Amino acid sequence: MLTINYNKKLTTYQTNIENFLMEEHSTIVEFFIDFIIFLIEKIYKIVELVKDVVIIPALQTVTFFIMLFFLVFYLLFNLFNLDITYNVKPIFNIITELETINTDELINPHLRITTERKRKHQEKAEEIKGDFKNKTKIINQCMNVIGIQENGYITNSYCKHRYCPTCTKIKELKNKFLLEKILNNFTDKTLLFGTFTVRTIKVKNENDVKELRKKVTEAFSKLTRTFKKNIGGYIKKIETVYNPTKNECNIHIHTIFIMLNYFTDYIPKSKWLEKWKKFLNDETVTQIKLELINKTNGDLKKISSYIAKENIEKMLITDEISNIFALAEYKSRDFTFSGDFRILKKQILEEEKSEKEINKKISSILVSLKWNKEQKIYIN
Repeated sequence: MLTINYNKKLTTYQTNIENFLMEEHSTIVEFFIDFIIFLIEKIYKIVELVKDVVIIPALQTVTFFIMLFFLVFYLLFNLFNLDITYNVKPIFNIITELETINTDELINPHLRITTERKRKHQEKAEEIKGDFKNKTKIINQCMNVIGIQENGYITNSYCKHRYCPTCTKIKELKNKFLLEKILNNFTDKTLLFGTFTVRTIKVKNENDVKELRKKVTEAFSKLTRTFKKNIGGYIKKIETVYNPTKNECNIHIHTIFIMLNYFTDYIPKSKWLEKWKKFLNDETVTQIKLELINKTNGDLKKISSYIAKENIEKMLITDEISNIFALAEYKSRDFTFSGDFRILKKQILEEEKSEKEINKKISSILVSLKWNKEQKIYIN
């Protein structure tokens, strides 16, 4: 393992050797020292190249230094033979080959990517507003500790906070792929996409937002119970949109239904709307969206991306607004799976869990590194 901490040592060693060369030596000794200086300079270049990402994969590093050891051993062995010219010539050939080494290949690409991701995360985390961030500090600590596996891959320590810019993006992608897997197993069923919304409200305090969210959730539960004989399962996603210009909040539900007997026991859109207004106790609602899902691969990907999207833009405006939403959404769930969707989701997650356990056994952690906020690199 090679880290940036070796920079000063290498510089010192290089200087000492150069000072030693100021003295007079035999041709053989001078050749030997020149060769050693070349090796040190090569290592120094590698260190300079990787200082932003700290570490070279252990296996490649060990291989590199084993090669150097045998080169030096081979040199010493041949220097004691009488035919110096004949035996030294292969060393020059080896040196020429060493000069062609692409040091960029020695850098762990996974660590380079992780380092860049952490730097971007650090910038985005600073943009998050609200007192809750200062109290928990968990968002700033996301990805602070990583593990380098024997196969070179990185394991991260994610905070999984609701408003973490990195974790929300990961959550969005995970949900997107999960939805795709689930929907592809129901292409023989009738799938109905719906959007149910309510009037926008002025954002004054967390209680108003919390009550509106509760109102929408309860109304949707009553709606699905009313049509339970027609619904084989549903995926529900609650989305909150804030308009900073008008200081207004809109909460709505995106959903996918598995419809039973859709054509023989058809429920008109007007009846859905009638029941929705009734359960909301709000006659001002004039529209809902209902449409059959085209079950092509492209359309299923599109609908999965649309429902899975995460939005934390409302947490980037002011401390006051961020605090309101943080309190209103505390310990609440945005995603809900019901019926056949829920059963399949459980099976998929159990399979993924088993795969993760197998991967842990296959490749263990070689070394752990911690983020240095000032230097913006991972260190031992």
